[in-house]
Amino acid sequence: LYQRAPDVIPGTLPEMRTASYWINRMDNPQEVVMTQDQIEVMNNSYQQRIRNYLASDGDTGRRIREQLTRSPGLYAYRPEINSKTPKELSETVRGIIDKQINLLRGRTFGNVMGVQYANHELDALETEMSNNTISDEIHPQPGITVSDSRLRMIPALRPEYVGLTQVGKSRWDVWNLDVLPIASPVQILHVSKSSGHVFVLTDYGYGWMKSENVAIASQSEIDDFVNSAEFIVSTGDRVPFYNDSNAVYVSGWIRMGARLPLANTDNHRLIRVPVRQLNGELSVQNAWLLHDADVHRGFLPYTRENVVGLGFTMLDNLYDWTGGWYGRNDGSVLRDIFKTFGFDIPANGVFLSVFSEDNWVSSADDTREERYTDMISTSPFTTFMTSRSGHSLLYLGEHNNEPVVFDTHGYGYVQEDGTEIEIRRWSIATLSLPDYLLRQDVTITNIK
Repeated sequence: LYQRAPDVIPGTLPEMRTASYWINRMDNPQEVVMTQDQIEVMNNSYQQRIRNYLASDGDTGRRIREQLTRSPGLYAYRPEINSKTPKELSETVRGIIDKQINLLRGRTFGNVMGVQYANHELDALETEMSNNTISDEIHPQPGITVSDSRLRMIPALRPEYVGLTQVGKSRWDVWNLDVLPIASPVQILHVSKSSGHVFVLTDYGYGWMKSENVAIASQSEIDDFVNSAEFIVSTGDRVPFYNDSNAVYVSGWIRMGARLPLANTDNHRLIRVPVRQLNGELSVQNAWLLHDADVHRGFLPYTRENVVGLGFTMLDNLYDWTGGWYGRNDGSVLRDIFKTFGFDIPANGVFLSVFSEDNWVSSADDTREERYTDMISTSPFTTFMTSRSGHSLLYLGEHNNEPVVFDTHGYGYVQEDGTEIEIRRWSIATLSLPDYLLRQDVTITNIK
């Protein structure tokens, strides 16, 4: 096994692993940074800004397009499929699946054991995508997820069918695109050969999802459910819900940032959950939360203290680059934290770097001391730092005139005795371990 790095990463202090350490360093930690109306304005302005960047010839536009090419199914902003004719939608779906097939065929992949796929296995995966049966005129079928659901670029015919690209180090399933939480609305656009998968449009991109994870309903039913004015939002990493008030048997889980309607406005423990019937249709049922469940009625106030609390809920979680193991990466962990406040930030670092108009670039040409001075002048817990390659961090504060960050590390380091150890988890760290971010331009994005 790889040797696990200690909890306290070099350059940090043990007490930095407590929320109280950071809260005590703040002025007015309970002050509301932005109201819900202001957050909604930022969400909407980002949608227009990312469109403009995508259409531009500048460096940022080029890097955004590179992200879309690398991950077929990812989009920079939500497509308005209602503006497309059924024939145009068919051409869109066929084009995306063609790119996904090119991904499947364009590199060498291995299964969960790290063994290269046989040609007949790759053929079976391509057959499952059933690109030759896509309707010439697609009429979307509304649906909703009934559990946490992986959104995949390549459908997993068998549990061991994942997209590994190397035997050692990074055991990531690069065929996965993201993870959608329970109660996420989707549009079903195509069905796989076995009918075991549906190709869907979601808030996180286009991709494949297991059919049993999606319940079918009318658009009005789904809209009424997901847009309920009375709801709880999960403020815990994974919050269980139960079949009755005695809370004996867990019936499902709610990821951080996911929301579910209240069944009774006088009882925040009683919620409504989507359930898939055997015929595939939606059934809305009541479920129960624990008395002390990590949920909040409505969106959580956007305060620095709340950001701290949510961040430490995720401390030491595994770094799961694509969500193939239902985990999070550097971008999706920030997305899920800030969803609890009502933000619709993207999980992709390149997109995230332009989420706010209040951003600037720390140049790789400047000295390390100059960069540190500029970086620590920013606002703790409301500032993202994103490298040119797209890795994103949350700025916490300074120690010995060096920035300290929440970083979902995807790497390790060598100790003084020459032993190589691995981090690969959500941790408190500095920018100098490793210092590859400091060899790049870093965009500082203020969310306030």
